[in-house]
Amino acid sequence: MKIVQVSSGVVKIPPSKGGAVEEHILKLSTELSRYCSVSIVDRFYENEKNVYNLNRIKIKRIKARMISAHPRINHILNEIIFAKRLCDNLEIFKDADIIHAHNLYTGYYALKIAKKVGAKFIYTCHNGMWCTNDVNLYEKVIVRKLESKIMKEADVSIAVSENLRQNIIQKGKAPENSIITIYNGVDTDFFNPNVGCNDIVQKYDLEDYFTVVFVGRITPAKGVEYLIKALNVLRDYKIKALLVGPFKYMFQESNGKSKYAESLLSLVEKCDLEGRVIFTDAVPKSELPKYYVAGDVFVLPSIYEAMGMVLVEAMACGKPLIGSRVGGIPEIIREWENGLLFKPKDHRDLAEKILTLMNDEILRAKMGRNGRRIAENGYSWGKIAERLFKDVYCETLK
Repeated sequence: MKIVQVSSGVVKIPPSKGGAVEEHILKLSTELSRYCSVSIVDRFYENEKNVYNLNRIKIKRIKARMISAHPRINHILNEIIFAKRLCDNLEIFKDADIIHAHNLYTGYYALKIAKKVGAKFIYTCHNGMWCTNDVNLYEKVIVRKLESKIMKEADVSIAVSENLRQNIIQKGKAPENSIITIYNGVDTDFFNPNVGCNDIVQKYDLEDYFTVVFVGRITPAKGVEYLIKALNVLRDYKIKALLVGPFKYMFQESNGKSKYAESLLSLVEKCDLEGRVIFTDAVPKSELPKYYVAGDVFVLPSIYEAMGMVLVEAMACGKPLIGSRVGGIPEIIREWENGLLFKPKDHRDLAEKILTLMNDEILRAKMGRNGRRIAENGYSWGKIAERLFKDVYCETLK
């Protein structure tokens, strides 16, 4: 069986900083290579080889120019440019049994290619905006219509949470019998509770503080302002928040801060929380486990979320979770077993949940152990890949 995984061509695989979908593609492909032949199609970047082997998989790179326009649309334009170039490189796909895409525009063109070369087409939807009704005109008129079309024509579509699946069926009218739920996975060797983090603790002076960690892009969808407001409610306690992630909407943007990030910095100043709310900006992937382990609790205050790969990464690092009750988050957080849920956009409820865990070290330890066990048993990439291979790839090719 020959599988071709198609990237967005926007964040380089392997990703060095951020890029949850790209990490998904790489880890999934690596584990799938135990069962079948797998290659990844990605963009050509400077100083890269056209084809090279990585962990039993081949990464094949296509040359496509990169442009810089407005930061908010760079990723869209560059994905479209790369997606169109796929059609000029049909030789990469000619022997494929299955073409598997993960992004909107590359998915649209990969579907066309699959039909041309006679391959089956699989599409994984990672788009958390299906999980909210509060969407902009671009999402409503273009993204949802195009993604719905892709999923209606795909042999099988995959949603990364059951909540996402139900929203796609309801709002996108995708056929219920051809869309299944397979969660994101986690590398439980890389993310683990035994990672040394003394350098992070010392660098940010965390030793005498209860530390709340957030990991992700600093964007409105992540609801970071509610975490800052929660810390303001808890200002009389020795608490710090470590906010780990880039100050911009997309990882490939030039350096600088988005307007939203600037508004958060102003909020921190207004609340007089300088030194208590720490923005790290993007960190190297190799360092990421240290940041999880350095915290006492992990918080994801999203306004909408398909699943939240960071939740399973934090669980694998043995950390209790606090998350907003939106999208796929309640499917990951089992209340009082591995974490707590709070009402979305309710910073006082979030503050209460933080205080509950801060005051109960035994409960935190129990949730951390449970989370690690859940990550190992249910979310390891090996188990995710095995299910995808047996329940999707093999069944589709019957």
